[in-house]
Amino acid sequence: MRLQPRKNYDTNSMDAGLFQMLNGTHVVCNETQMNQGKIENNGVQNVKAIAELIENQKVVYDFQYIQQDNPVSASVLILSEGKSMFSNSVHVPVMAEISQSERIES
Repeated sequence: MRLQPRKNYDTNSMDAGLFQMLNGTHVVCNETQMNQGKIENNGVQNVKAIAELIENQKVVYDFQYIQQDNPVSASVLILSEGKSMFSNSVHVPVMAEISQSERIES
């Protein structure tokens, strides 16, 4: 899965990326589904693309020989079980509510 659009010179067209979006798009990143391990090259590029979107509100189109920044206005929600790998402006902890029967048993 590729997030950034990329120029395909064999077909002389743009290969779509998930970050080809309109202003006002809401993006949800679920870090809870990530496993420990090595991130391959495409994964590294995707992490950079998410960070660029969060920090600078832009999507970088990859023309292989040059990168073109495209401004976009998008909100990003990151779901994480701990500290996120991405910088963010607000951290909202969510706690499950304990039922009355669970409180009595404790």
